[in-house]
Amino acid sequence: MEKPGAVLDTSFWVVGHRVDILSYLFRFFTVCVPDAVRHEVLAPDPRYPLRVYGYQEFFRLLEAQGALLLRNPAQRVLQLHAGEAAALAQLVAGTAYAEAALLRQWVLAGMQQFRVTEAIRAYQEGHLDVRHAAERAQLPVAVFLEELAARKVALLEYPDAFGPGLQALREAF
Repeated sequence: MEKPGAVLDTSFWVVGHRVDILSYLFRFFTVCVPDAVRHEVLAPDPRYPLRVYGYQEFFRLLEAQGALLLRNPAQRVLQLHAGEAAALAQLVAGTAYAEAALLRQWVLAGMQQFRVTEAIRAYQEGHLDVRHAAERAQLPVAVFLEELAARKVALLEYPDAFGPGLQALREAF
């Protein structure tokens, strides 16, 4: 039977070494160590730069033996509190949707909303003109202008920021 994978974090490694449970970890899991965790575990203590800790030596030993799978995970793992997980399960219950599909859809929608919000903020602070803010939001300028109107954001007094599209509208009307 293939062992399930486990992604190691620094806190678990240090505490696991102190309470002597790491041997069980390797018995039941294939351990994956991201680059950032490896760097943190092996980093010297700034207070005592010459000191080498037991958890660091154990890590080096297992790394040399090839017991640690050194790579960055391809997917992030979403962690929900019990109440959040229960609310998600209740939302999904009785639908044809899989939790993972809905979570992915919601994350992508949230990322787009965040991009738009940040682009509007940069536009309002004068860091970007309309065209560049629309690019940052990954929206066409017309759609970005609709977002500004929907959020009741005043247009700044930079007529050239609209680019050739505004001039074409002036000529047409």
